[in-house]
Amino acid sequence: MTRRVAPLLVDGIVFELQAKGGISTIFRELLTRLPSGAFGVLGHRGASPVPLPDGTYAARPARRLERYRDVAVDDAVRVFHSSYYRLPASRRTAAVTSVYDFVYERYVRGIRTTVHSWQKRRAIERADRLICISESTRRDLGTFMGARHAERAVVVPCGVSEVFGPIEDSPPREQLLFVGQRGGYKNFAAAVQAMQAFPELELVCVGGGALTGHEVAHIARCAPARVRWAGYLDDDALNVEYNRSLALLYPSLYEGFGIPVLEAMRARCPVIAVDTSSIPEVAGDAALLTERGDPDELRAAIRTVLDPARRADLVTRGLARAATFGWELTYRRTIAIYEELLGVPLSVDDGGVVPVVHADSGGNGSPARIDSER
Repeated sequence: MTRRVAPLLVDGIVFELQAKGGISTIFRELLTRLPSGAFGVLGHRGASPVPLPDGTYAARPARRLERYRDVAVDDAVRVFHSSYYRLPASRRTAAVTSVYDFVYERYVRGIRTTVHSWQKRRAIERADRLICISESTRRDLGTFMGARHAERAVVVPCGVSEVFGPIEDSPPREQLLFVGQRGGYKNFAAAVQAMQAFPELELVCVGGGALTGHEVAHIARCAPARVRWAGYLDDDALNVEYNRSLALLYPSLYEGFGIPVLEAMRARCPVIAVDTSSIPEVAGDAALLTERGDPDELRAAIRTVLDPARRADLVTRGLARAATFGWELTYRRTIAIYEELLGVPLSVDDGGVVPVVHADSGGNGSPARIDSER
């Protein structure tokens, strides 16, 4: 008996490492665009992390330290793309490695960084193709992993969902928005200090977990009763908050890309950020970029967005800038890498066929199986 094995296997390990976040968003957008029958998705939970065609997703029992383990693949799987630094066990399968940032190497110390950097370096050195999500990340790749790797990396920028956009009859309230994690280099403490000068404004935090005791104490000193956590929001609810806000306060000192910058711009929400890492290449001239992200600079930027004329100009610039990014472009650039490795198109738009490899049933149990009648 023969079975049909898709030539591309995507490793969905990131969905088991984080419920939300930029990397999960990248792969969710990619998986929902790939042609049915051309790919399989590996997971270690019973249900697929995203809606997929029947037969595309298969789960395996998780092994001890699964996130660090090489993945056994069917001999017929020709391209393996892990969402988080894993490799196919067989060198006959081409490996694509995505590189997102170097947060661990810059800001984390100890055994966690040692293990993370070991896994990342191994995946980078073994990869047949390297994808960086920004030029900034590609530069860091050269700094931390060697110039030879930066030279062979392809930059594939992230996109922004069309869910985000203006909501009619939704004028901004007296609030600023803070999206994502808040610890360390995210510079949340400076954002709270900046709020001291604006007793009429509230800072709404989305994602990143509930406020910690240390954060609550800092808020009590600087902006009592004017900073609140709105919880984890889906894209529709987050879009409402962007539309309600006078600006996105995004004072992070380091980002691999910075998707919230584009989300805010699409929703007519001006962006206040820091002129560092990937932020300038994402924001262009459409955001207020401070030099260091200290409280005084953030205060000055907030005063700027409170001026109606300046805010209107930033809204116009932001809409134009965000329009130059899209997940469809990210998908097209990624699929071109797959097709280069496969040597044939993964799909043909005008009713063409998807290349499918036939294999004997005695293989090693790849989850990337498509039923023969499909």
